[in-house]
Formats: sequence, structure tokens, C-alpha cells
Amino acid sequence: MEAPVFAVRRTHPVRVVPHDRRHTHARTVNARTSAVAAPGRPAPRPPRAVHAGDLRLEAWAHTREACIAEAASALAGSFAGPGPLMPEGVTSFEVSAVTDEELLRAVLLRVIEGILVGGRVPVWIEATATHTGLRMRCGTAETAQIVRVGAVPRSVAPQGIRCERTPVGWRCRARIDV
Repeated sequence: MEAPVFAVRRTHPVRVVPHDRRHTHARTVNARTSAVAAPGRPAPRPPRAVHAGDLRLEAWAHTREACIAEAASALAGSFAGPGPLMPEGVTSFEVSAVTDEELLRAVLLRVIEGILVGGRVPVWIEATATHTGLRMRCGTAETAQIVRVGAVPRSVAPQGIRCERTPVGWRCRARIDV
């Protein structure tokens, strides 16, 4: 069966890094806080203290739908190792939100809810735009069949969420509490 256009198959780069590791091209440094900024921009405020185990999740793609699907896939991949290639079931849900950041947070929270409450982890994820948000379809497997390689995500931090259009596509970022 041919995969839909927005199916996540690791064709787009995804990066999941510990929250305290920042990868940035810096030219400006705030001497008081050692915070760095891009050229021509003021140095940012010092970051809020976060739990050492928190993750910063980043994903990017050509469309908003594919970008959010990549972020949800990266969330599942942050703790799940190799699993079954074929999903055992398919779950669908719709998410509505006013802003793209709220949409990203809502999708990530629904994926976490499925993991913690439903005992299902996404194997593949696809997203389709609706008039009010997104319709998500996930091929899922039992968490008991997944090899855990990291801490199970517990929530999405309300601060630090970004989902924005860039000159080359869409980019989103979120901080995950583990």
C-alpha cells in the first residue's frame, strides 16, 4: 500500500536533544548571562531552569501538517527503540486550535495520552488539514512490544513551543517533560 503524502518515513530531518544542549550559530554574547544570539539580534534572556531530563524536540518539513507529524513521530522515537514494522491497529483523532503552536501542543498531548493511558505508541503518523485544525491518523503498536531506550514523556511544557513558517518550509519546536 502506497503511503499518503504526509506519512512520516524519516525523509525529513528530526532532532531530539537534551534541553540544555543548544545548537546555535552565535555571534553575540551577553556578558552577564553568557546567553548567545544570532548576528544582528540582541542576546536573549537566560533560559528558565528546566529539569535535567527534559527533551527539546525539533522537526521541520515542507508543510505544516508534515512538520507536526514529524514532531509527533520524534516524540514517540524519543523513548521507543526498534519496534514492529507493521502497526497492530490504526487510531484517528482530530485536533482543533486557534494558533499553530496550540495545534502542535494539542497533537503532542494526544500522542502522550495514547502512550500513558491507552498503552499504544505510534509506529507511523500522518496528518491532514481540516477547517479547524488537523486530522491525525496513527498506526500504533502496544507499548509492551516496544523496546524502551529513554524515559517515557509525561507532558508538553507550555513555554517554548514554536510552530512557524520559514523561508524553506515549516519548523516546530517543543519542550517535553519526562
